[in-house]
Amino acid sequence: MRTINRDQIKENTKELKNLLKKQKKKQLTFRVQMLILLKENPKMTLKEVSNLLPVSYSTLQRWCGYYKEGGLEKLLQWNVEGYKGKLSEEQLEELKEEIKTGRFSTQKEIIQWIYERFGVKYSQQGMSDLLRKLKVKKKTGRPVNIKKDYKQEEEFKKIFKEKVKENKDKDIFFLMNQDLD
Repeated sequence: MRTINRDQIKENTKELKNLLKKQKKKQLTFRVQMLILLKENPKMTLKEVSNLLPVSYSTLQRWCGYYKEGGLEKLLQWNVEGYKGKLSEEQLEELKEEIKTGRFSTQKEIIQWIYERFGVKYSQQGMSDLLRKLKVKKKTGRPVNIKKDYKQEEEFKKIFKEKVKENKDKDIFFLMNQDLD
């Protein structure tokens, strides 16, 4: 089993523990914990450290290499970028403009348009995720009862306005399905 030269770790344990507390990225905390374990336990091997941390032996070797190359600064660099998506920023802008025109009624229509325009395929779930990211919500009407009587509604509104005018200084209470007269 291979060990790392503890003299190469310039920081003392107290500094490393303070750094660990200040660390905001969980992925980087394991790197600092590796240094603490190696500094506090001079005979501990990287294999033993890999058993204590949720990190593979080869990853620990790579991290040790980073530390040897550039110290803590190099070890604590985080150069991971998230998934950028299938469409470029320009394509997303064009899609937003096309959606604003009201051309689409379903996600399938948007999927088809993107495929025809940009040659990019989307699944139904992928499109749903993209539209959520773009903050596009489907338009839905308010539900209306199919038995609704529009004449009765107009009559109710008319009578209600009259009652409000007559009794502006009073609270108005009424029972539904009964005449107001």
